[in-house]
Amino acid sequence: MFEHISVSEAVQWIALVFLAGFIGFFGKSLGRSILSIFHKDSAKESPSAPQGNMSLSPTGQAAPPPASQERAPDEKTLSEAEQKALKKALKAQAKAQKKLAKK
Repeated sequence: MFEHISVSEAVQWIALVFLAGFIGFFGKSLGRSILSIFHKDSAKESPSAPQGNMSLSPTGQAAPPPASQERAPDEKTLSEAEQKALKKALKAQAKAQKKLAKK
């Protein structure tokens, strides 16, 4: 069976399998990065989009969020480094509050 397969054909199949594995492994992150590019472009085009933290009152006007909710910066507007820094700061704050609660 293997006598009929040439070396170049085997190399082509091996390359195809490695390429498929590479795309399968990194495809999700590649897809997310491509979609984020399109979302950034659409966000620049329509800056008048309603914000997620605002709700409509019965009269149809935007009502501010309840006072019990803390307003965090919108994650879509932050860069990846800023998101990591914010997450780290929130984690440190939660850890400090937990430490104070033990005392």
